[in-house]
Amino acid sequence: MGEGIDKGTQKTYRTSDLYFGAFLCSSRANFQGIEKKEDGKIIFIFLVKEDEIEKKKDLFFKGYGTVNAYRFVDNIRRLKSLCHS
Repeated sequence: MGEGIDKGTQKTYRTSDLYFGAFLCSSRANFQGIEKKEDGKIIFIFLVKEDEIEKKKDLFFKGYGTVNAYRFVDNIRRLKSLCHS
């Protein structure tokens, strides 16, 4: 689902999950852009603090993560538009 590359205290995190990507954007993770694979798969790239990404993943996938609903929906739309551009 995602992978990280160490960069000191920051980590480049990649995920293909649109909703987790929107959650990260909504929780103020530093969005770096997208990567389009040859097979059509879209990867969302973030720069995050190493010690925070596991906490955010845990909160999101266990259903306990909370973000502003309007911001979350707006980020879903924004990421989808990047996929189709």
